[in-house]
Amino acid sequence: MFGNPKTPLEQREELLEKRRGGSGQESYGHNHVDGILEFSQADDEETTKETLAAVEESTKAS
Repeated sequence: MFGNPKTPLEQREELLEKRRGGSGQESYGHNHVDGILEFSQADDEETTKETLAAVEESTKAS
């Protein structure tokens, strides 16, 4: 990660240790998909929120 003096392997080991302790970031589930935002939809905070809400609704329907 940017600004982290640890190597990627050291960062991964730290993350895995935190997961084992119950405090680390969860891994993505199988077949995880993130919606892609168009730049025009991320012009400001309000349109970004609206777009993210629409993406969440569309994934719930699937």
